[in-house]
Amino acid sequence: MAQKKVSRDESQDLGALYIEFQRSGSQRRRWMEDPSEPNCFIPQSNLDYETLKQTCELNSEVKDVPARVLPDHELHGLDPNLNLLGFVHVDEVFTWLGFTALGMIVIESIKRDPRMNRHNISEITHAIYTRNFPIESLKRVYVDMVVNDETYPFVRHHLYRNANNLSWPGGGAQTWDFARDPEIFDMLLGTRCGKMISYLVLGAFPRGTRHIARVVTCPAPTECAVHLRFDIEENEK
Repeated sequence: MAQKKVSRDESQDLGALYIEFQRSGSQRRRWMEDPSEPNCFIPQSNLDYETLKQTCELNSEVKDVPARVLPDHELHGLDPNLNLLGFVHVDEVFTWLGFTALGMIVIESIKRDPRMNRHNISEITHAIYTRNFPIESLKRVYVDMVVNDETYPFVRHHLYRNANNLSWPGGGAQTWDFARDPEIFDMLLGTRCGKMISYLVLGAFPRGTRHIARVVTCPAPTECAVHLRFDIEENEK
């Protein structure tokens, strides 16, 4: 298939966008690492599941399903018999489809109308996880089938390219961390998905106690989406 020719203006726009990703991601990384880093606007989340139920008319839940119901559970390295707690809510206020288990969240679809709901997706995700598990146990967040017009094109075209010795989808799962790939790692945190998971960490834990240690990207079998995994670890004391 012929590739789309990128004009100079489009290339410049992408360059400016990626610079903004890096700036934004770097700021959020520093907020997670250092409680004295100024200008953090993310408050500690006090939204729990009972409060969420009172403020939103929640739909029915799905409970106790095995991980093998996830089409790509093998790509994630999940035990197919691992029990997951499902949560499905779809209305004009917000959408959240996914699963939780001890230590992990799997997000399949999220959307929020900011005009109708004062709670951010990161706060809602925190409330859904802590209905069954202590927040201190959270280690990984998976975001499945990412297709949004920020994160997916960045991963597909900027990360999986010849300059990085990666093809799409042949490059497979790749792990990015600040020690080895500081620029790319900060850019990932500055994408829409990266910012949302950063807000989850900043709101769920006291600042300076947890951080996103690495991000794993993996082309979905459809080749038109990407799976992301964010690993959360305690900060060194």
